[in-house]
Amino acid sequence: MKTTTTENKYPFDARRNIKTLVEDFLEKDRKGILEKYLSDKVAAAELFWKLHGVLMRNTLSINQPDAEDLEDMDLGKVLVEWHLILLPVWRKFKKALFDFKENVLPERESHESMIKAVEDPSSPIHEYQDLMATSYFSPEKFYDLKVRGTAYTVTLSFESEKVGFLRRDLNIVNGFLDALRDAPIDLFSRCRHCKKVIVITREGKAYCKGCASKAKQKELWEKDPEGCREREKIRYEEKRRKD
Repeated sequence: MKTTTTENKYPFDARRNIKTLVEDFLEKDRKGILEKYLSDKVAAAELFWKLHGVLMRNTLSINQPDAEDLEDMDLGKVLVEWHLILLPVWRKFKKALFDFKENVLPERESHESMIKAVEDPSSPIHEYQDLMATSYFSPEKFYDLKVRGTAYTVTLSFESEKVGFLRRDLNIVNGFLDALRDAPIDLFSRCRHCKKVIVITREGKAYCKGCASKAKQKELWEKDPEGCREREKIRYEEKRRKD
């Protein structure tokens, strides 16, 4: 176990944000939140802004609510909705966290202590050193955290004695958004034939794959329907003779 204190190693602002989320919100009873913040609009606004600053740090500034927006919002209900969304995630997280702290770490410490004792020539169990080489040791421990209501699963790890996340599914979304970031809007257009979105990778591109010929065919039918019908009739007759 590390001996450096959390206070010395972890930023104060980050600790304060987590304290707000956990102690002031997620560990509170939802009924109590509803009663308190429906009856006390000042307290509701104070907690709303605190949580908003933590949870919405990466949203666009144009989406940030202002004082006028809040006048028409029932902040008590907003807080309850946030509680409903986050509580299942928090419950799974803390279950995994305390399993690691209370079960996995003590098991590993006990195993490490036994190894040290076996390796000590003066220890009475030193003669069993060869057996320890094949003894069980708990591998890295990971926890899957399914985000309810979505297809996303977050994998938790506490191996470094810090909270770690492996967001496989969310990384796909993040990668998609990163790929789109700063792209000029003129890069996107619509196929003139099928109206699906196309990406302008060369000058003059107006159709998606296969639609240029379809558009040309449609134009021919509009200009000369009789001629097209005659050509289709001839083509059909030729095909039938071959068959």
